[in-house]
Amino acid sequence: MIDRADKKYNYLAFSKAIPIYKKALKKDSTNTQAWARLGNCYRENNQTINAEEAYASVVNDPNAKSIYKLNYAQMLMSNGKYLEARKWLANYAKEVPQDKRGADLASGLSHVEKFFINKDNYTVQKLNINTDEAEYGPAFYKDGLVFTSSRKSDGGKSKTHTWTGKSYYSLFYAKGKSATFDEPVIFLKGVQTKYNNSSVCFNKNGTEMVLTRNNLENKLRDEDEVLKLKLYFSILKDGQWSSVVPFQYNSDDYSCAHPALSPDGQKLYFASDMPGSIGGMDLWVCTRTGQGWGVPKNMGTSINTMGNELFPTVADDGTIYFSSNGHEGIGGLDIYSTKDSGDTYAQPRNLGAPYNSSDDDFGLIVDNSVPGKPVGYFSSNRTRQGNNDDIFTIKERIILLKGLVVDKSTNKSLDSATVRIIDETSAVEMKQVGKDGDFSTIIQPEKKYTIIAERQNFTVDTLSLTDDIIKSQGDTVSVTIPLGNEISIDGKISSEVLGTFIEGATVTLVKTNTHDTLRTTTNRDGYYSFGKVQVQSDYRITVQSGYCDSKSVDTSTTGMLGNTALHVNISLFCLTDNMVLKNIYYDLDKSNIRPDAAKELDKLVELLKKFPNVRIELGSHTDCRASKAYNMRLSERRAASAVEYLEKSGILRRRLVARGYGESKPVNKCECEGTYMVPCTEEEYQLNRRTEIKIIALN
Repeated sequence: MIDRADKKYNYLAFSKAIPIYKKALKKDSTNTQAWARLGNCYRENNQTINAEEAYASVVNDPNAKSIYKLNYAQMLMSNGKYLEARKWLANYAKEVPQDKRGADLASGLSHVEKFFINKDNYTVQKLNINTDEAEYGPAFYKDGLVFTSSRKSDGGKSKTHTWTGKSYYSLFYAKGKSATFDEPVIFLKGVQTKYNNSSVCFNKNGTEMVLTRNNLENKLRDEDEVLKLKLYFSILKDGQWSSVVPFQYNSDDYSCAHPALSPDGQKLYFASDMPGSIGGMDLWVCTRTGQGWGVPKNMGTSINTMGNELFPTVADDGTIYFSSNGHEGIGGLDIYSTKDSGDTYAQPRNLGAPYNSSDDDFGLIVDNSVPGKPVGYFSSNRTRQGNNDDIFTIKERIILLKGLVVDKSTNKSLDSATVRIIDETSAVEMKQVGKDGDFSTIIQPEKKYTIIAERQNFTVDTLSLTDDIIKSQGDTVSVTIPLGNEISIDGKISSEVLGTFIEGATVTLVKTNTHDTLRTTTNRDGYYSFGKVQVQSDYRITVQSGYCDSKSVDTSTTGMLGNTALHVNISLFCLTDNMVLKNIYYDLDKSNIRPDAAKELDKLVELLKKFPNVRIELGSHTDCRASKAYNMRLSERRAASAVEYLEKSGILRRRLVARGYGESKPVNKCECEGTYMVPCTEEEYQLNRRTEIKIIALN
């Protein structure tokens, strides 16, 4: 009985071999090879649950082939048992390190959750053209799809394939869009054979067709026929499709299948197990020449693995989609994307769920004809595991973001505002220039966006758009971003001499060209502020306070953005008791007024003239060098020099008192006499050679 099963198995009549193996194993369940072949039969027919059970009776045998451990792991993946699958993949990678599938698949399962991040961002729907039979391989044609199906196409007389036990495949056409199509009809019946006709593609304008058919002449020595796949070309001329022409690289020794033409029609991508293949079926490419097609080139190890790479398709933007069971993924055949850069290809990207499932997913085509609303069609057996494929449509759950940039003060729209929309998930930035203040773009749920709006002479404003906000507004999210064109001018008023802040100072702001005036007073911290000041303007700030000089400062808001602040700090020269005049210092052993001291005394002159009832004492001090008596006489001469300078500048002598203090009141610890001697630097000694003002009367 095992011999009968093996004969069917060797002729790839898997569907016929399954019941024979099952019957034999009921009598002898210890036959490991029979279990392995039964597992293979189930696997080749996508019956992954049955295949898993069969391989489970094989993999623990010490003599079991390593490949069965890989097969077992892949069936576990297809059945969603990722943790257990990782163990067997690691086992296989250790035994067969040259086959990267073990390590790559295990690596993918170590972060399998990343393949499900965007699963809720898409809607997947089964097409109404599906039947209980297999439907797969959609291709865009005219106003609908051409696809492959094993449904009866000749009144119920279709031949049955021994591999699957199901009817051979034929091509059908259905007019429609989205998920709704008219009743399918047989496509170009005269072109198709009684055996498999599948995986068709068309050039961009629909005048060239490439389809996959069986080799009708390769028959094995069995009543069942196992036929190789070949590619055939047909041209549409005067409304008629020409007789098919075989691909010049077809062979009876290997298959060429699943064609895909580049958007310009100059490249043909296809799957083949021809010599030079890395794994089972690889992806190949050739370039059109004047005589047909150039020699096919293997697409290389970045694309092809020791497993199978199948069903390439090419979108209008040049993106290549294909399916593989050798790259890291979710299970079964997964769909990947890459880009053709001439001789190199981008690292394939697993599209993740819901494009992919733990079952077989393949043959993705994408319609980008509607901007921002791509529609995809692909094949999968996800809902009928092990029992035929179906065609699904997939659409991204797109949300329209509509925005308006307005003037904050008038609520009117602002044209030419630049809007940056940043996808915080992927750090992708979309930049727009708003016309009449409005902007729009497509965003996705389950994401967070930051919207930054700016315009010359206006604020830069930021809006955070969270998933909760997106969901709350449905398919259209509307936002308004107000920009201000006003700024504030603020600052602090302080005493130039003491460094303290001045409370109650009057601050006046005058717009230079219009003389518009604003006034305010400082708080206890010396702080003042003017809000709603216009940009692109010049201003003068004037400060007045008590027994201080008045000071004006010119400033400008030209070139500033709105909703920012211009900081202007101003210090005043004020009369306060026991103030030390800055820079009223003397050279060693000198009493004359130095030029730097004269500048400071001139400020004092202005204040004394401004406040004629003020009387002051000017007290001079020395450092400790020389005797106390000498220093006293020196300080008196210094005080007299200061008074004389003020008197010559127009201040009445009766308002001034000169007094010398010698070295009796140092401001530091520079001691020169006694038992406690503290040597100092010249700069430290200089601090003691000073003149202080003491207010005698403010009447």
